Amino acid sequence: MNLRIEGLVKQYDGRRVLDGFSAEFPEGKTTAILAPSGAGKTTLLRILCGLEKPDAGAIRGMEGRRLSVVFQEDRLLPDSDAVSNIRLAAPAYEEKECRQLLSALRIPEWEQRGKPVREFSGGMRRRTAIARALAVPADFYLFDEPFRGLDGETKSCVIACVREKTRGKTVLLVTHDEREAAEMGAVREIDIAAGQAAQMPQ
Repeated sequence: MNLRIEGLVKQYDGRRVLDGFSAEFPEGKTTAILAPSGAGKTTLLRILCGLEKPDAGAIRGMEGRRLSVVFQEDRLLPDSDAVSNIRLAAPAYEEKECRQLLSALRIPEWEQRGKPVREFSGGMRRRTAIARALAVPADFYLFDEPFRGLDGETKSCVIACVREKTRGKTVLLVTHDEREAAEMGAVREIDIAAGQAAQMPQ
């Protein structure tokens, strides 16, 4: 079932961040949301994962869906290592699986063993947050600028891993970078300000 959003409204202190936003997200595909800062992208994701309530509008197709999220902030336990951060969210994930996933995201094995993530670089913390989200058995992935701070070859490697791990899942990708959307295989691009969707160029 596709996710459908109909006439979503959200305001703060009288300012409408979302003003009648409507869109449809195809099941099992990646949809990109590309819009300037302040257009309501993060607010939309917070509503979808239940952290905010809309003032008006309807969301259909989320019933019974398991969600996994990468926020703009890493939201890691700073004094725990990477494996512990993953297993807190995905306790069924074995330590060996965690290490394989972290290695696929270019976090060296010697960095994985007991080192608190507060000692990681910003890019390594970001990749640990992505690994945690990928380890959660989800139907729907919400990614809020997940590749921010990653560069060049590392970003391409991480995107390839994310794309493989989310194959066949419904993915909503918030990004400022059209190249990221293309690399992620996004089939639609949503203009959140206009509430309209367009086919991504092939």
